[in-house]
Amino acid sequence: MAQTAPPTFRLILMRYNMSPPPAWGRGARAHLDPGWLARRRHLFETYCWPSLRAQTLWDFTLLLFVDARTDPEEVAALTVDSRIVPMRTRPDIDSAEEMLEEVQAGVRRHLDACHPAPPPGALLATTRLDSDDALAPHYLERLDAALRRTAVSAEGAYFNFPLGQQYVVATESYRSYLYTRTAFGTYVEPLNGGPVRTVMYREHTRMIELDTVVTVDGERPGWCMVIHGDNVSNNERGTPVAVPGFRLPGAREIALAHGRRAPVSRDHRLRRAAPPRSRHPDEARMSNEISAPAQTAPHSPTLEIVTPLSTRMLFWRARYLRKSPFLHHLPFLFWLIEVCRPKSYVELGVGEGVSYFAACQALDKLDSDAHCHGIDTWAETESGTIPEAVRNHNAEQFADFSRLVHEDPRAAVHRFPNGSIDLLHVDMDPDESLLDSLTHDWKCKLSRRGVVLLHGVTTRFAEGPARSFLERITAAYPTVMLEGGDGLLAVLYGAEREARLAKLARLSLGMPGYTEVHRVFSRLGATHHYEWASRAEAGKAAAARRKQEAADKALEDAETQRAQVEEKLAVRDAAYDARSAQIAELQARLFDLQQAHDARGAELDGLRAEREQERRDHAETLAARDAALAEARREVEEKNATLEQERQEHRRRFDELAELTRAHEERARTLAERTAQGDAAQRDAENLRAEREQERRDHAETLAARDAALTETRRELEDKTATLAAETDKLEARFQEIATLTQIAERHEQRVRELDEELAHTRAHRDALLNSTFWKLTAPARRTVETMRAVRARGG
Repeated sequence: MAQTAPPTFRLILMRYNMSPPPAWGRGARAHLDPGWLARRRHLFETYCWPSLRAQTLWDFTLLLFVDARTDPEEVAALTVDSRIVPMRTRPDIDSAEEMLEEVQAGVRRHLDACHPAPPPGALLATTRLDSDDALAPHYLERLDAALRRTAVSAEGAYFNFPLGQQYVVATESYRSYLYTRTAFGTYVEPLNGGPVRTVMYREHTRMIELDTVVTVDGERPGWCMVIHGDNVSNNERGTPVAVPGFRLPGAREIALAHGRRAPVSRDHRLRRAAPPRSRHPDEARMSNEISAPAQTAPHSPTLEIVTPLSTRMLFWRARYLRKSPFLHHLPFLFWLIEVCRPKSYVELGVGEGVSYFAACQALDKLDSDAHCHGIDTWAETESGTIPEAVRNHNAEQFADFSRLVHEDPRAAVHRFPNGSIDLLHVDMDPDESLLDSLTHDWKCKLSRRGVVLLHGVTTRFAEGPARSFLERITAAYPTVMLEGGDGLLAVLYGAEREARLAKLARLSLGMPGYTEVHRVFSRLGATHHYEWASRAEAGKAAAARRKQEAADKALEDAETQRAQVEEKLAVRDAAYDARSAQIAELQARLFDLQQAHDARGAELDGLRAEREQERRDHAETLAARDAALAEARREVEEKNATLEQERQEHRRRFDELAELTRAHEERARTLAERTAQGDAAQRDAENLRAEREQERRDHAETLAARDAALTETRRELEDKTATLAAETDKLEARFQEIATLTQIAERHEQRVRELDEELAHTRAHRDALLNSTFWKLTAPARRTVETMRAVRARGG
């Protein structure tokens, strides 16, 4: 049952014209050449982008990784859709690992910019695609359906589309192609904000080795490889079909744009091999030297050997170069493979793979349906296993027809049927057991066209049983001896010998043409050796440059850290000075607050005196009112008694108010002391003083109201009962006012208790400050401030 797929971000990754690492051996590819870029863009616009634009699922982004030196106008011409995002990469990429890091960093930058906060459980799906290839219209839709049926773990999952097709531009034909290790798969991984792997984190031929591999089956192909004139290693494979799974546009246009037709089939490749795209000046000169005798010298059997040597195979440049004495013999190996066209090539002693990968390169170029087997124990390596560089290069370039075997050659001989090997290359130390195996076992495996190459005839075959073995076979079979490097001997074991190779074997020292032929092989072999030496020197220079850059960066970082430390010290010094100034300012403010406190104390004393005078005046006023009321009481005893009780209650209320006033004055004094501790206490004291002033004014207004009421009472008493009724109403109003004042006093009492608590906390803080080491250390500063204030006061 299909499940709901989690949020998935789909990226198609295309290394459009990234600078290839030198180790790939493709440095000659002019990936910045305007002509190459124009052809590449034409392929992209004709086949690749239309196939992506035709996808039934449009939710994807195409990341184009381009060399940072690429013309901006060329990059702008590629971004014809908002889903195409160019990612510029640095040009000094020295290895496949650095190229992978550049791709992963570009993907991470894109995700951070477009999806900085992915939802929980989000997935990242990355698909590898070249600019001259295409995806089927339902590729992403089929991927989405397969993803709904698959649970992706933390290690990710690989979705493999083994069924595809090829489109041959020259013949406008399609071929069905089943390739289980195809490069057109998709890698899906959890997107958790950390580093990403992407589908390029390992070679595509090894992706099916993951724990979770989902094979997307179906009768329809998922991808299409376009075979055109500028392919690096793509060849026609698979079965021709009349009706393809899906069609691509632009067949005739691309053929006309290149101005030439690609090979029609394998046989056509052999008959119409294109000339090399570029030649080194020395190669052109050597070609002229080889061809010149054919134009000027009379016809001779020697020319039938020399003239074919001008074929393009001699001038091929090996893509895989390492330090090896076999570099001197690579041109001969290329020529030998072109002449013999072996169907089976076996090499005993692969080592670092210089000769083996040169043979694979030649057979791949010739498209001869050959099979290559490299056998070695790699005992000289530290791990005793196939070196990683050798294994990766074989998997990347020649996995479809080449196999590396980690086994002793004496045991591996039984893997091959008798008469099945056309070309056997021995490049390992020949002990007696190996010599015996070559004499009896491997000899039976050679075909009737079989040729054996023995490398190291001047070193490992120079003495002992190996020397005797060499003498026996040179006496029994035609041979070709090349003296460059450690020496190479070609032994024509088979009875069916190619005519040019047999004629070359019959040449001996002193015969016409012998010197010319061997000079050609020697000079061209030296070219490979010089190229490797120049690459090695360039690598050393690059490594030295990187070390220098790392040292400069480390020095720069150290200087930056030193500057940061100095800046921090300066900040701390400034902070210390600012703290000292702040302490001095606080001490000055404390002194000012103390003076303000004294002034407020004197002011409160005056206010208390005024309050006392007001109380006495109030008492006198009450006495006068009492006399007036006594006269009225005599006239109406009942009413007078009630009024006396009310007056006594009124006096009691006023006494309570006086007590509250005294408590208020005490609280004000406490509040004044509290204000000396800081700005907040000062603001509270000012608010309290304002409240007290407001209360005084309210009290004065109350007294004035009472005076008016008493005057009115006096007039009303004269009117007897009418006046008494009015006085009674006014006394009730006064009682209400007194109740209000009582509530105000209670609130003030609560406020005073809160202020007392704050004052206690402030005093504790002050005591802690006075007893602290800081207060003692700053005592000289305080005395200095007090002295300065005293001097300033005297000066004033």
